[in-house]
Amino acid sequence: DPRFVARSDQKEPLRAFLGIPMMAGQQCVGVLSSSHSIEGYFTQEHEDLLTLLAGICAPHVEIARLSRLSQVDPLTGALNRRALLNQLGNELARSYRTGHTFTLAIVSVDHLEQILDSHGQETARAILRQFALEFSRLLRTLDVFGRTAANEFAIVMPTTWLDQSRKAIVRIRSGLEQYIWDDI
Repeated sequence: DPRFVARSDQKEPLRAFLGIPMMAGQQCVGVLSSSHSIEGYFTQEHEDLLTLLAGICAPHVEIARLSRLSQVDPLTGALNRRALLNQLGNELARSYRTGHTFTLAIVSVDHLEQILDSHGQETARAILRQFALEFSRLLRTLDVFGRTAANEFAIVMPTTWLDQSRKAIVRIRSGLEQYIWDDI
């Protein structure tokens, strides 16, 4: 079938494929699939087993999806305020237990109101989306980034002393200043 493209890590040609949708109510939340290099390999028993596994997995996939949706700001993809405060609470508790320090930094997008007034809501929304994307790319994987207000974000930097966090913020700001914002 020309719709199937060989993956770079695929060692043998794909000659048999069995895919079962994982359904949560009327919504497909994924596909559980298996492939084989022997044509006609899969039997009804294989299909029944994969259908059973898909039925078992689907609710867990849906719960994970809904949990993620409840924690993410829909505009920017950053953590929402509630999820960020939860992460901050976890970091405070860990800091208290272990004595490790951390940094909380608040970041504001300047002139958003003027951008909104002069260029409209869609442009302002596009800038916020791109800002969050570029900002998160400049963070370490262990840093936590979330949106706290319309034009305000916060970063929790675990195991980071004040002088380290200052350097990180300067590096992030420099990276954001180098981004070409005219393309939005």
